Amino acid sequence: WGASRIHSELLLLGFDISLSSVKRIIKRILKSYKPFRGNWSAWLRLISQIQAQTVAMDLCRINTVCGSTLFLLAFIHLESRKIVQFNITFNPTRDWILR
Repeated sequence: WGASRIHSELLLLGFDISLSSVKRIIKRILKSYKPFRGNWSAWLRLISQIQAQTVAMDLCRINTVCGSTLFLLAFIHLESRKIVQFNITFNPTRDWILR
């Protein structure tokens, strides 16, 4: 995704931000980005220790056969891999995400 697409998605979600701000934030993130080069066993040990208390969140877009778009927000408990909660909407807003 580029800055323009991220900007338009943020506008659809109700965030008031300029394209130049999105570009500046992306530039700052990329400048400080350093891929993980450490010990993978330490990372896996950490994940195994906290997975009982950790919930993952995913927001995805679903294109239906009718041509409409649905948005799914799901929360998944990592240890049990069970869905804790999910919501589906045609029009995700900032309030919907925060709720």
